[in-house]
Amino acid sequence: MKESPTESGGGGLSADNSSGTVFIRVAVPELKVQKCLQFQLEDTVWQAKQRVLVAFAKQELRDALNYGLYLPPANGR
Repeated sequence: MKESPTESGGGGLSADNSSGTVFIRVAVPELKVQKCLQFQLEDTVWQAKQRVLVAFAKQELRDALNYGLYLPPANGR
């Protein structure tokens, strides 16, 4: 997992099909923080969630394992 210095526009999701990676903007509104993280397309949801928890480990996430992943609708989808 690498953090990207730039954030993707739009819905927070940007794919690079040539390298098999996807950049996802992750926000935690309660802490007023967000990061853009890079994942492999073959990663499972559980692996992605674990990586997000590690990325936000310095912040005080209360009940971190109960957090879920949510992709808001964009462009009518």
